[in-house]
Amino acid sequence: MVTIETLVDLTEHEEIRDALGTPETIGKVVGCLADNDEDVRAAAVKALKNLATHDKLRAAIRAPKPLGQLWRMFGLPYSAAATDVLTTLLGHNDFREHFEKPEQVDSVLRNLSDPNWRVRVGMVLVLQVFRTDENLRGLFITTDTTIRLLDFLGNSNTSAVAASTLATLVEYPGPQSNIVAPNSITMILAAVRSEPAKEELTTLIEALIKLDTGIDDVPVLLLTEILRQLPQATPAARTAYTDILKRLPIETIYISSNHVDKLMKLWISSDSAISAIVLQILMRLADNAQFRVLIRPELWDRLSYSIQHEKSGPALETLKGLAHDAETRRKILNSGIVHVLLNMLKSGTSDVDRWQIGLEGLLILDVF
Repeated sequence: MVTIETLVDLTEHEEIRDALGTPETIGKVVGCLADNDEDVRAAAVKALKNLATHDKLRAAIRAPKPLGQLWRMFGLPYSAAATDVLTTLLGHNDFREHFEKPEQVDSVLRNLSDPNWRVRVGMVLVLQVFRTDENLRGLFITTDTTIRLLDFLGNSNTSAVAASTLATLVEYPGPQSNIVAPNSITMILAAVRSEPAKEELTTLIEALIKLDTGIDDVPVLLLTEILRQLPQATPAARTAYTDILKRLPIETIYISSNHVDKLMKLWISSDSAISAIVLQILMRLADNAQFRVLIRPELWDRLSYSIQHEKSGPALETLKGLAHDAETRRKILNSGIVHVLLNMLKSGTSDVDRWQIGLEGLLILDVF
């Protein structure tokens, strides 16, 4: 650490700067960014920032050897130090313009295909720094780059950094159009299914849901894809999907007949865990005007079954929500639900639970 600080002090003298400002010397300072000692790393960051204030030394940092070393730092545990240095360096026009050259763009992007996953992760972290500059973002964050990042979601070694990067890129119109495409939503949710506990994926989903760009399709695509993937999902993934569904504006998003068909199929043919998830969705869809228009008679039959044989609480809450709408309530009264509830009420003291459920349901429908 003392040696690094001494080097910085010496480079303040122009006559010594030329002798010390060689790629070899600068490369040794860059290498200290990965030192196990936190104080050494901090000293190296400070040194490189100070060295970068001199044109000649900045040129030495851009030389192939030290620059290559800087890239390698991004793939190591202490990448934050490298990020700090690169962010500062890009504040100098000549350094930023260096990366606008086609050969530099090609060089960086080629590393996204490196067989070593640490190199790929390192380059994604470099892209996170580049994205803050409009010119660099346009050069490096292309359609191909975005697709590569989406592919990285399928690898546990690269999924976290890819998800966090995509979450920051989704605010920019260029990459946004690729990230919210149907195939991309499929890939994102498949990653959630594989690694449901990964926080970076949750952050990406939240960023998609919060988009305020007039893209109403995003919540619809998320709902559609979750319903499709739900049967194959593990219990942990189902929990993650349920958390996503809670964040969706289900009460107001567009619901199609295909959604209703899929919900009914899942409700009828799936296990009790999925049935419970479907009921949670239906409880919120009760306030969705488009959904109420699409309700079919078989829904009342299945709801009757849930009231009788499954957890009655969610089923009765769904009934209550649907009954708020006068036209829907009329349909309920004309269905077989009232008959089922009356039969449950007739159980009397021989089955108090059934009697209470029947009474509660009839009170919801204001039959008395």
